[in-house]
Amino acid sequence: MNDYLDIISLGAGVQSSTMLMMADRGLIKINGKTIIPKYAIMSDTGNEPKKVYEWLEYLQSKVENIEIVLTNNGHITNDILNGIENNERFASVPFFTKAKDGSKGILWRQCTGEYKIKAVRKEIRRILGYGPRQRVKESIRLWMGISTDEIQRVKPSQVNYIDNYFPLIEYEMSRADCLKWFFSNEMPMPPRSSCIICPYHSNDHWRDMKINDPESWESAVEFDRKIRRLPKVDAEVFLHRQCVPLDEVDLGEDQFELFDEECEGMCGI
Repeated sequence: MNDYLDIISLGAGVQSSTMLMMADRGLIKINGKTIIPKYAIMSDTGNEPKKVYEWLEYLQSKVENIEIVLTNNGHITNDILNGIENNERFASVPFFTKAKDGSKGILWRQCTGEYKIKAVRKEIRRILGYGPRQRVKESIRLWMGISTDEIQRVKPSQVNYIDNYFPLIEYEMSRADCLKWFFSNEMPMPPRSSCIICPYHSNDHWRDMKINDPESWESAVEFDRKIRRLPKVDAEVFLHRQCVPLDEVDLGEDQFELFDEECEGMCGI
């Protein structure tokens, strides 16, 4: 059996927060042995809603045995807007497109890999003292916050020194079970973790943002206006799948839910 360094990939959403708190309390066993990871690494895209950053501060105040490490691989909205202005490369986000003939499409998704996965791997290498292209000799067990209701997202690591581990799957916990865990431990409910500008938001999510987080809503509306024309994209670009400006979308009942997923750092890969 490998002698692992255990590290949590922290998105500060419902699932990874449950995993973090359970691990910090010594409630997760692997092969009958209690394992408490040394680190929890969170990559900040720079575009989480305020309540996620507030929740992260709460986690930092409660966790006693695991060091929470913050890292980043840039600021996603600044990088996109600078790329548009200067015609420079930026990570593709799955924005919706509408061509001149009215046909609709969706752009390739690179944002999770660029701002979450790559950033966490770079931080692991930094913690271990490795420079670029140096071969990592240690074995990392990277804990991923995926619950039973999203088991399709369970995937192996793509690097040879990291083995992904899914404790919530092993403990047969759904997202609802995670919320129940916080309730039963008399703790506040974690927020949903995802970028303000994520195109995968449902109408319910956008509507909640508009009503309860107007600062994030206005930020998303303004960003949506600025991405209408992207370099090398021969179509208009939008945040919402209706392919109209975000502040003109009818946010009534969803007739079709796309994903509205939390970006805990492993989706889309």
